[in-house]
Amino acid sequence: MMAKNKEPRPPSYAVSVVGLSGTEKDKGNCGVGKSCLCNRFVRSKADEYYPEHTSVLSTIDFGGRVVNNDHFLYWGDVTQSGEDGVECRIHVIEQTEFIDDQTFLPHRSTNLQPYIKRAAASKLQSAEKLMYICTDQLGLEQDFEQKQMPEGKLNIDGFLLCIDVSQGCNRKFDDQLKFVNNLYIQLSKSKKPIIIAATKCDECVDHYLREVQAFASNKKNLVVVETSARFNVNVETCFTALVQMMDKTRGKPKIIPYLDAYKTQRQLVVTATDKFEKLVQTVRDYHATWKTVSNKLKNHPDYEEYINLEGTKKAKNTFSKHIEQLKQEHIRKRKEEYINALPRALNTLLSNLDEIELLSWSEALKVMEKRPDFQSCFVVLEKTPWDETDHIDKVNDRRIPFDLLTTLEAEKVYQNHVQHLISEKRRVEMKEKFKKTLEKIQFISPGQPWEEVICFVVEDEAFKYITDADSKEVYSRHQREIVEKAKEEFQEMLFEHSELFYDLDLNATPSTDKMSEIHAVLSEEPRYKALQKLAPDRESLLLKHIGFVYHPTKETCLSGQNCMDIKVEELLANSLLQLDHGRSNLYHDSANIDKINLFILGKDGLAQELANEIRTQSTDDEYALDGKIYELDLRPVDAKSPYLLTQLWTSAFKPHGCFCVFNSIESLTFIGECIAKIRAEASQIRRDKYMANLSFTLILANQRDNSEDDAEGPPPYSPIGDDVRLLPAPSDRSKYRLDLEGNEYPIHSTPVNCHDHERNHKVPPPIKPKPLVPRTNVKKLDPNLLKTIEAGIGKNPRKQPSRVPAAPPEDTDQSDNYAEPIDTIYKHKGFADDIYAVPEDSQNRIIKVRNSIVINTQGEEENGFSDRVSKSHGERRPSKYKYKSKTLFSKAKSYYRRTHSDASDDEAFTTSKMKKKGRHRGSEEDPLLSPVETWKGGIDNPAITSDQELDDKKMKKKPHKVKEDKK
Repeated sequence: MMAKNKEPRPPSYAVSVVGLSGTEKDKGNCGVGKSCLCNRFVRSKADEYYPEHTSVLSTIDFGGRVVNNDHFLYWGDVTQSGEDGVECRIHVIEQTEFIDDQTFLPHRSTNLQPYIKRAAASKLQSAEKLMYICTDQLGLEQDFEQKQMPEGKLNIDGFLLCIDVSQGCNRKFDDQLKFVNNLYIQLSKSKKPIIIAATKCDECVDHYLREVQAFASNKKNLVVVETSARFNVNVETCFTALVQMMDKTRGKPKIIPYLDAYKTQRQLVVTATDKFEKLVQTVRDYHATWKTVSNKLKNHPDYEEYINLEGTKKAKNTFSKHIEQLKQEHIRKRKEEYINALPRALNTLLSNLDEIELLSWSEALKVMEKRPDFQSCFVVLEKTPWDETDHIDKVNDRRIPFDLLTTLEAEKVYQNHVQHLISEKRRVEMKEKFKKTLEKIQFISPGQPWEEVICFVVEDEAFKYITDADSKEVYSRHQREIVEKAKEEFQEMLFEHSELFYDLDLNATPSTDKMSEIHAVLSEEPRYKALQKLAPDRESLLLKHIGFVYHPTKETCLSGQNCMDIKVEELLANSLLQLDHGRSNLYHDSANIDKINLFILGKDGLAQELANEIRTQSTDDEYALDGKIYELDLRPVDAKSPYLLTQLWTSAFKPHGCFCVFNSIESLTFIGECIAKIRAEASQIRRDKYMANLSFTLILANQRDNSEDDAEGPPPYSPIGDDVRLLPAPSDRSKYRLDLEGNEYPIHSTPVNCHDHERNHKVPPPIKPKPLVPRTNVKKLDPNLLKTIEAGIGKNPRKQPSRVPAAPPEDTDQSDNYAEPIDTIYKHKGFADDIYAVPEDSQNRIIKVRNSIVINTQGEEENGFSDRVSKSHGERRPSKYKYKSKTLFSKAKSYYRRTHSDASDDEAFTTSKMKKKGRHRGSEEDPLLSPVETWKGGIDNPAITSDQELDDKKMKKKPHKVKEDKK
């Protein structure tokens, strides 16, 4: 009962593979393929198939456990399933003959019989004999799989007789057939099934195959199977057929012709190869390695199938080819990029046609190497060629390898570049020629479309040469020029008809009737008709002109960017930038400056006057700016002094800047000459970097007067002008002017909208009262000086407040030993609170920054300098269309009357208030503190001569010039 319950063991068969064996003399220098046939059947995977098996062994290898002193090998067993699904196990034995590697004779073994008798043995025995795998296994058995022959013995159930049908290796086929015939006779005596395996059919000789088939046909039940161990064709078939002959229950064996079996096997291999190559195509990085990719793909069925059929070596070769293709594709793309970038590089380095037109490519290469931009376009590699270096991996480096330029493709690009320059030159010439053709066509009007003009130029040579895009571009350029010219002429026409814009509304918004009247008058003008096809632009120009006439600003200027105000600002900005670079060393440590050293240069005592005024308005010789207090050290120098240069250069005094004060054209000219001398001396002897980079600031000392006719409030009192800043800040150098020598001088202005914390609220020091000097000899003004004053009044409509020291109120302490700030002195009770009142003493001087543009609109104070009061102006009429003659002459007459009454008025007021002592005592001859001398300076203003009324007076009476004595 127990025997019945046990599962039956699969049947086991032992197959002995025999064939021609022996020494090289017997079998030639190669075997008949017994070992390869066994290897392919037992271990069919490609990686486990070894095409080389030797029979020449050393004594040690022959005595090892694999050979075990026997002339046969145990290849192991294979479990095979039949068509009916029944499994069987097939043990494979190879009968051979091992040769001693020293004597080249067969090794001596326990069985001394010859090969034919030994191979026909039905029973084999060898204790602890190991399975044979490959030749490398001998002597290294522990490194390979160790599997013993079952029970150390086997009974042979059938024979597989191998016959080599290839050309052979120094072996005659007849001798082999004779040996096989004797062996077959010996095998047939065992009564075991026999099958002939025709080996190496992939190199088959048809004549040999036919002889084998004839030999088998003469024998009973002898079947021939054509095999190829190299391509694994019919290997399994021959063993299966032998098992079927041994086991009658399995049916009759089916023998497949070699060609059919070969096609089937190759188709299987091709299919697996296609699948594997598609799998490899997924790798896109040519830097990938086989080890990394194989680890990722090892579980994929397509990968495993290909490895089993073709082996890892072929799979790796396939992968390597793919990687090489990726690399070559990458190199091809990089080369294409370089070739495409080469024209741009040539345009950069070889853009001059006259230079390269007659040069060869090799000569052009030498020229390019000398260019300064060569390194930015090309790279010279240490190793060549470039496609075998790591430069191909530098994707971000767009520079072209220089050795690439030696190729024919690069030379062709150069030739095309030269031809392109020639054609481009020709095209530019033709475009200019076509432009001149358009200029000759008189009937082309501004705004005329291209379609209306093309019919007149179709026969032109230049038009035929250039493209349509070029012709349209040239025509567009021509249209822009004639339109611009027409607009300029239209604008000029509007200025010529200025009478049309006299009686417009104050807001410059003309009515419809007025616009119709303007159009009616202008429509007869050819310049008006020229813009007929650009009517919207013409209307816009007209409205802009009206707006500009009534509200002229640089933003609404009709000249656009050519506006003179804008040009001047740009020029000053560029000059400032250059000046900043030249004086970077002078101001780089301005944050660490605690003391400001200033030269004050002037003529006829103006320098001393300005120094006294600055000291008067400062406290303890200190000046506050941006929350920091600076100590002032002033050095007034008279420009006429013979010791001017020696006073400037002293080791103990290094100036930060120089104030140059003037009050007339003559003094300004003299100051310019002094500055030129100073700079020339500094450049020649190079005494100090401070003198070389010394900053000069021009200050105009000008008298400004009040008038009853002015509608604008005067600014508060400022002794040296409210726009003076003692040391320029780097961020405030935006306004500069030029001296007579073309040098740049900054004019500094107080920023608009300064905050309270940025102001200096120090109280001026006490001032010692100066003795009053009676003015008995008051002379009348020179008529030329009067004209100058009138010109100054006309140019400076803004008025100064009264400089008259008013009497103190009744409750003021007369013994107070401290001077009040100028703008805090009380007026006399009986004096009208009128800021426009005419001052009693008009001889007090002020110093004003010339060409001051920025106006502070807040009534804040800093360092005692009062900001100007911003007053809203009345509605303006265009200054171009009205005269100010009456106003100017009324101002002049008023001023003349006040001049004659200055002495008595001045004496009356100056005795009503006593000044206190101050720390800084002014000079006894200081004209700023002593109002005795009359005003000596002034700059002629020729603009006043445009006044029509003044011209009429000149015609009636020309007064004689009286030269005024200088004191």
